[in-house]
Amino acid sequence: MELVSVIIPVYNGEKTICRCVDSVLSQTWTNIEIIIVNDGSTDGTCDILASKYSNDNRIQVISQNQSGSPVARNKGIKNAKGNYFQFLDSDDYLCNNKIKNQIELAGSDKSVLVWCSTKKNSINQETNYKIIDKKELYNINDPLSFLLCLNGIDGNISMIQPNAFLVSKELLNKAGNWNESLRYSPDDDSEFFSRVILSSKKILFDKNSFNYYSAQKNSLSGKFDSLSASGALKTLKLKFDNILLIENSLSVRMLYRKHLSIVSYLYGPYNSEVLIESLNIIRSLGFKTYASVGGFYFRFIAYFTSFNTALKLRHFLKGLLKISNIISIFILR
Repeated sequence: MELVSVIIPVYNGEKTICRCVDSVLSQTWTNIEIIIVNDGSTDGTCDILASKYSNDNRIQVISQNQSGSPVARNKGIKNAKGNYFQFLDSDDYLCNNKIKNQIELAGSDKSVLVWCSTKKNSINQETNYKIIDKKELYNINDPLSFLLCLNGIDGNISMIQPNAFLVSKELLNKAGNWNESLRYSPDDDSEFFSRVILSSKKILFDKNSFNYYSAQKNSLSGKFDSLSASGALKTLKLKFDNILLIENSLSVRMLYRKHLSIVSYLYGPYNSEVLIESLNIIRSLGFKTYASVGGFYFRFIAYFTSFNTALKLRHFLKGLLKISNIISIFILR
């Protein structure tokens, strides 16, 4: 029976860590080890772990100064003994047969990558989950096509949560560890799993399992500032550098341009260097300017003025709306 190492980085996860760990302990695949890496928590996370799980020899808790989730996951990998890796965020959890289903689906082929659907809800909600990966990628023998499809080469960008995958040690060794320079990136998992996907020979979809993703308003993925802006662009560059080494077609370059334009649209107001660098990359790909992104009015203004002008106007109006909401709250009080 293959040993599965479940790696859980946690920072101030006192509200959700037990639900997360208990979902692993409830797995029908019983040969597991759980490595929890405490990334400098300042709440009651450590006390909860010590009081509830200290006598369970399947669980190892490692503490480090706050260094970010990529560093925490790599520390978990370093201390793991398993032949498979299940990465799991501390505010998410798994259905009880997820690991068993995916190991049995992979069989003896360690070059296979298995994934399942994700059900999403809010952090405090236990019902009304909705499936967020609607793209029917499912089983495919072409990892590059899978990755391009996931990134929207057919016009429909999708996503797969990192918790959805089960990664063999063979694939991990081939792909490499998490990139620790992406500590502030809102999308470091997509860079890591793009390498894992491209290292695999086959992608299999587990239709009988789910992982559960709880959206948090204060998570790094929803943060907009200068550091997250530069992290998002760096992640995108690393991901497409790997893709372009395999296929440097016009359609791939157009897809890269679209993603650069999306990053500029979302993060440009928080870091002007992201706008400059994104446009330089777009021009190096053979295009003159950004792709058409955003809503109708943004596209309209960008067409008749410029992308940067439309971006500044959008950011200004968002600021006005935020001020208006604050004033409304104050008046209602």
